[in-house]
Amino acid sequence: MEGYYQQDEMIPELEKKLGKSRRKIEFVESFGPIPEVLEDDMDYNEFELQKLVQGFLDGTLKSTTERPPEFERARKMAHDKLGGKIKNQMAKLRPFYFRRDGIMRLPVGLRLKIEEIERGMNIHLLQRSLTP
Repeated sequence: MEGYYQQDEMIPELEKKLGKSRRKIEFVESFGPIPEVLEDDMDYNEFELQKLVQGFLDGTLKSTTERPPEFERARKMAHDKLGGKIKNQMAKLRPFYFRRDGIMRLPVGLRLKIEEIERGMNIHLLQRSLTP
């Protein structure tokens, strides 16, 4: 039980980090749709690319009208990193919310299997009650 208390102390900090990550990804998405695939051109400056990605991740990049050729690639890379970070933070928070709310969310396949077993049990009980 002690482990839960130690983990629960981290929850406000994790929620704060999650909020910051969500604001950062919203900023990245505010420039328009994120391209699924980027053409592999080697005409970009690696230093500028990393600087832009870091600016997106730190939240220090300002929205300007100037967009260097590395901008879209940096935006995609930052979006992918932030998306992974958000998923990781949600995975850490999910057990706390389950314990707190008492809600257990099952995958669809498992839920369907449980419903199938319950129906089978109901049919069996119904059949037993109808036979003399």
